[in-house]
Amino acid sequence: MCGRNPYVYGMDVEDAVSATANFIMRNAPPAARDVADRDESIALSERDTVRVLELLENPPEPTPALLAAVRRRATREGARRQGREAGER
Repeated sequence: MCGRNPYVYGMDVEDAVSATANFIMRNAPPAARDVADRDESIALSERDTVRVLELLENPPEPTPALLAAVRRRATREGARRQGREAGER
């Protein structure tokens, strides 16, 4: 399964996880780092680790429910922004 993945090929799962974590931490915004720095962690099996790495590399298409949630959030954020701008005038 890992053989198809050029980023994981030739690495054992621990090295792949470490490389992925390093990539994310180098590229994560400060708020994401704060979340990652909390002392909560999840232990994944080798099978689950490989699945997570594959999903990061090839994410699925967004579902209709996810797209609807994004639209609702954008609408709420737009209303909040307009309210703040109106208060500044």
